Amino acid sequence: MRHVQTAFSLFYYLKNLLWFALPALPLAVWTVCRTRLFSTDWGILGIVWMLAVLVLLAVNPQRFQDNLVWLLPPLALFGAAQLDSLRRGAAAFVNWFGIMAFGLFAVFLWTGFFAMNYGWPAKLAERAAYFSPYYVPDIDPIPMAVAVLFTPLWLWAITRKNIRGRQAVTNWAAGVTLTWALLMTLFLPWLDAAKSHAPVVRSMEASLSPELKRELSDGIECIDIGGGDLHTRIVWTQYGTLPHRVGDVQCRYRIVRLPQNADAPQGWQTVWQGARPRNKDSKFALIRKIGENILKTTD
Repeated sequence: MRHVQTAFSLFYYLKNLLWFALPALPLAVWTVCRTRLFSTDWGILGIVWMLAVLVLLAVNPQRFQDNLVWLLPPLALFGAAQLDSLRRGAAAFVNWFGIMAFGLFAVFLWTGFFAMNYGWPAKLAERAAYFSPYYVPDIDPIPMAVAVLFTPLWLWAITRKNIRGRQAVTNWAAGVTLTWALLMTLFLPWLDAAKSHAPVVRSMEASLSPELKRELSDGIECIDIGGGDLHTRIVWTQYGTLPHRVGDVQCRYRIVRLPQNADAPQGWQTVWQGARPRNKDSKFALIRKIGENILKTTD
């Protein structure tokens, strides 16, 4: 069984490495074909590094694409070693592919920015609202200035003549920088509204009656979060404004995280439930011990 799991994990990482390590992977293959790696110190270091990481990834039962970051240093080392000997046609292809990919992505990000803030194009605006329904149009001049600055800088970078290996890789890096800059400036509020737990916590607190909020603030009532549920504790500590307790079994209210289709545990009744947009796996629920009057209930 362990052998099957190991082989499956290794195949998973090798498959995702094909896109994760672009353009370092094909450049590294070019270097391997032209260089006797075992005759150089840096070649031996890179090979040992890669083998060690591959073994660790293969035996790790948990599969995360982020673990592939450990393979990038040796691949970048191999890829850079023979950049100057890269044929002009190959360099032109790497440069063209990077310009097309990142250029189209930049156009999509700018179009998406106008869609989610100004409603045009309408179809794209509908999709943006679907995936991030809590988003409120937000145009900050400083992030906008950064996005406007990075776009012409990238256009200037890709217009250089006589593209060779180093220039092609530099243009690729400029494209990566541009897309990350646009994501972190134009799309950050939208992403935050889609992934943040703040709207969920605000929804729960808004569902409570003024009397219950007052009793919670005065310590007459209390909300418990299980001591073993670290994720829920972090969410309500960061975004909540009402006091809560940890591991207090005397509290009549409790915040729990449940599977999306699950009901409240036996002996408890759901007062409120909510989840982040498009989250089909789990939900948060405020539950109350059965036998007490429910002050206010919302779904």
